[in-house]
Amino acid sequence: MKPHASIFQSTFAQLQGDERDVNTSQFLHVEDHPTRDYKAVKAIGAHARLVWRSTQKNPPVDVQEADVVPTLLQLE
Repeated sequence: MKPHASIFQSTFAQLQGDERDVNTSQFLHVEDHPTRDYKAVKAIGAHARLVWRSTQKNPPVDVQEADVVPTLLQLE
């Protein structure tokens, strides 16, 4: 299933109409691997952050710089 966006679309479909009424713009997915979920989450309009701990390499070019954090402590 991963990294297909349908797994996240299905989750949001189940939350619609619920008292929580979560939509994609309110969702933040945190991932430590750029190809597993990051792209699928961004494709449905949700927020994503990539925890990139490597000091040797830069994150992939298709990951937005603002979405990269070095540790979970950097999340707001």
